[in-house]
Amino acid sequence: MAFAKCGDDLEACQTDIELGRAFQSTLAPTQLPGRASAKCADWPGCSGLGLFGDCCPSGNTMLGCCSASRRLASETMSRKGLTVDDTTLQYCAGRIPQTWPNFQAPLGSLRIFQAWNTAWPEEGREASWKGLAGFARANGVKILVGTPVTCEPAQDEKTWGWTKEFLRLLDPSHVMGLAIGNELELLYDHADQSCIKELWEGKRLWKIFQQRVAEFDEMGFKEIPVTSVFTAAILSGNPFTDVPGQALVNTFLRQALWKYKRRYAFTFNVYPYFDPNLHMNAGSSSDCSEAMARAVCWEGPQCLANAIMVAARHKMQQLTGRSEDLFWIGEIGWSSPRAQALHTDMRSCGAFSSLSTFEKRLDSTRLDSTTRLGQKRQNERRGLE
Repeated sequence: MAFAKCGDDLEACQTDIELGRAFQSTLAPTQLPGRASAKCADWPGCSGLGLFGDCCPSGNTMLGCCSASRRLASETMSRKGLTVDDTTLQYCAGRIPQTWPNFQAPLGSLRIFQAWNTAWPEEGREASWKGLAGFARANGVKILVGTPVTCEPAQDEKTWGWTKEFLRLLDPSHVMGLAIGNELELLYDHADQSCIKELWEGKRLWKIFQQRVAEFDEMGFKEIPVTSVFTAAILSGNPFTDVPGQALVNTFLRQALWKYKRRYAFTFNVYPYFDPNLHMNAGSSSDCSEAMARAVCWEGPQCLANAIMVAARHKMQQLTGRSEDLFWIGEIGWSSPRAQALHTDMRSCGAFSSLSTFEKRLDSTRLDSTTRLGQKRQNERRGLE
């Protein structure tokens, strides 16, 4: 779920592309007569999602913003951040909230997956970048800047060129890190085998990684961490997955650590929401209360997110022999309404993707989970939620 601030008088605004699609079939935001009558009650679909209060017409039919009066307890928010969805980046990068939605805490860091997408109209990118860079400077925010690695080298080079253009708008104090590639260990499941072989066995990823970092350094970012983002799927290896024809992550990590040493940050996307090992309660086709409890909670070894992060830290130590390597959470979150990408048994459990479960999951982030991960460094850099 991504959020966008639509006005100084709104406490929090929620941007949801699925909600936006629902509005398109009824009443587009641009059709609303103005701020005075822009109420959630006037937008079909709001009440069913538990949204209420005032709405903010965004000027684009894919966006709909509603205030939410929920206030959740916060914990170590300075160590956390927000991932910026593509819709927000494309249409309202300058309207990201200065404070956490639903929390009384300033926003300190952001992650963007890419500076711009080749499928988007190019005329919008400079305005988006200026808005995002201006937001970072005005609020002291650091950005984890992502650049894709795909099976389309020409497009990768184009997006990398755009990434450098965006980076020129920032100074090192506003760059948290450079993330080269995202979840590449999963690419084999839907990409041509020749691409996968070239990427891993042919060392294309490692070559690109070094080239990108070298150019990043030339721009004045030599002291900024670098990373490639993976999922918990890589924990299946020893210590990380290394399967020819699929992904040679362990080999890549050894190379990156050898060359960049402690500058390299381990980054994981952690999503209990999509865990394929979650199933219905025994004898039920719709009750998932037991699995949901494990997916939502933080306290105790049975809690999935906590267990994944502990396992990741142990695997990192197995690889490097150190307990204090830089460890970031690139993404962690929940979805309500149900995500289209949810294909596990939980798809049949209405409570799993309900707004109340979403709120419970969000509220649980008040826990300072770093104290349970064996992390001794108090100044370890923040993760992103």
